[in-house]
Amino acid sequence: MEWKGKNYGNHHRSGAETDHTAYKNTTYQMGVGNYGQLLHLYYGKRLTGDMRYLLTYYDRGFSGNPYEAECDKTYSMDALPQEYPCFGNGDFRSPATYDETGAESETLKVYLEDAPGGVRVTLLYGVFAELDIITRAVQITNCGTEAVHVEKAASAALDFMTGEFDVIHFHGRHGMERIFERTPVEHANQVFGSRGGHPAISRIRL
Repeated sequence: MEWKGKNYGNHHRSGAETDHTAYKNTTYQMGVGNYGQLLHLYYGKRLTGDMRYLLTYYDRGFSGNPYEAECDKTYSMDALPQEYPCFGNGDFRSPATYDETGAESETLKVYLEDAPGGVRVTLLYGVFAELDIITRAVQITNCGTEAVHVEKAASAALDFMTGEFDVIHFHGRHGMERIFERTPVEHANQVFGSRGGHPAISRIRL
């Protein structure tokens, strides 16, 4: 997926292919990589400045590289943090609130495009600046003439380069909904869902 553009409100500042979104106490920052991919730069305590210095470029001899990178082995989607990872570009990781009045929130739209496939992906970031809340959603649009079969579509992907985190979720069953549980984020797949044929009331927070 390649960067195509964005549409944003007053809480966002853009420049030099970097989007800096500041909230009351937090900052969310993304930027366009050297070959057009949208990279995740920072999400955490409020700050200023370009956080591209956090990215590391080493020779990734055993990781795939985008076609546009040619012989540049330091640029691998398998190692760089992304806003919305996708299949087929050298990334071997897993591919990627409601406000009644709209007065307290804004929406940032980021457009990505798979030109050969004729598919456009719109990333939606709901911004509640005073509450330090970001909501995520995705729209997939077939801009081509052929049918497209979507096998997987995640509403969000969030890459961190460093840090120790806990994930909070609420499991339960009938009559015992929303049972609090907190576990550390490990180097493994962690899945939250239901195999009983019906979902429980569940919320996840990182």
